[in-house]
Amino acid sequence: MRYGCGMDLERLPTAILIVLISIVAALGVWYLAIRLNQPRLKAIAVLIGVFPLLGFGIQIASYFFDWGGPPDTYTTSTPGPASREASTTRDSPFPVTDHTVMHEVELTPRAGAGKTPPGTIQLSVVVQSPKGQTLVNTTESLAPGQGQFWSPLRTRFQPLEEGEHSMHLEIPAGVNEVKVKVRELRK
Repeated sequence: MRYGCGMDLERLPTAILIVLISIVAALGVWYLAIRLNQPRLKAIAVLIGVFPLLGFGIQIASYFFDWGGPPDTYTTSTPGPASREASTTRDSPFPVTDHTVMHEVELTPRAGAGKTPPGTIQLSVVVQSPKGQTLVNTTESLAPGQGQFWSPLRTRFQPLEEGEHSMHLEIPAGVNEVKVKVRELRK
């Protein structure tokens, strides 16, 4: 299923008919320009003939190259626990627009500005479908990475349907925010 394609194939005969009519009209105006010796009419004839062809070509290209479709990567960030909390649970929705391809969740915890991760943390994630089916339920230990980040948690899942999925994160103390990236794994 293609989303955002610029052309509905059921309207293809109508689009071809419009292009043919515009070409015939352009040829008629061109003939008048020659008979009346009017260079401006030639320019108008070119415009009458070119613009529908250009529009038709853009629609075909957007269909084949999937221009204007939804993005295949969703990114956001979610805050960590307040300074007095031991941990917090954050729920965040994310869209799935193509359930036929595998998806990857990448979670990258970050310590506060100018801070380095003090040690290994446990990060838990649960991904559920719009109907509440659990697609991912994992907890991983993440070691400190470069700068103010811990190493990312990556996990894959196969969506069962399209729509708004939910992600439940259990974020431990010391984490300022978690960068969330969900992307389609296209081949």
